[in-house]
Amino acid sequence: PQTTLRTDRLALPPDMAKYTKLSTLVDALEPIVLAVEKQVSSISAKEAVTALHHLKRLSWQAQYQVQRNQLNSIMGVFSDVASKKMDNLSTKSIALLVSALSNKEDSENVYNAASERLQQLASDALECEKQPVGERFANSTVAAVFSTQAVAV
Repeated sequence: PQTTLRTDRLALPPDMAKYTKLSTLVDALEPIVLAVEKQVSSISAKEAVTALHHLKRLSWQAQYQVQRNQLNSIMGVFSDVASKKMDNLSTKSIALLVSALSNKEDSENVYNAASERLQQLASDALECEKQPVGERFANSTVAAVFSTQAVAV
């Protein structure tokens, strides 16, 4: 018998900005993390960045080592997703990603992937200078992201 791998997409919890307790957010994200780890579901890079952003926002609540370990593990899963799918991220999402991981020691691979993506976007922006104004890439956005990355690294 042939085995089929299920790849149903799980949705992130709605309105993550309304979460005020890290433990509640972690509980809501844990099924997604487990499904991604076991490769039975997937999320987009943008969704991973959104989750990272909100985990970082509430990370100050992780007072005990066990909480910090759990948070680091969950953030690691989302970080891996974002890193592997970096080509799908906008400059805004890259800025959020770099900001969310700014205090993480083991994020060098993500910074490198973000740097490569930003360089590609900057190169594309130079090409877009030849396009009509409405189709141009916002060079100021690229500059802002590079600035954010410089602070994070």
